[in-house]
Amino acid sequence: MASQLSHIIVENGVLSPLYVFVCFVKIQLAVNIWVYFCVSILFHWSMYLFLYQYHTVLVTMALQYSLQ
Repeated sequence: MASQLSHIIVENGVLSPLYVFVCFVKIQLAVNIWVYFCVSILFHWSMYLFLYQYHTVLVTMALQYSLQ
């Protein structure tokens, strides 16, 4: 990440502290969005798998209750 930041700075020839800060924030934002996306996907899949195992039991119980 640091090498990417230094490459951007050297490529544009600008050493402004504000420019360095903006580049750092852009990179961090992209990383944070990726982490949030992955965690969200993992959470939803784990909830799906957790609830899926009880699907058959709940459907069977509901059918038994409705047929009585």
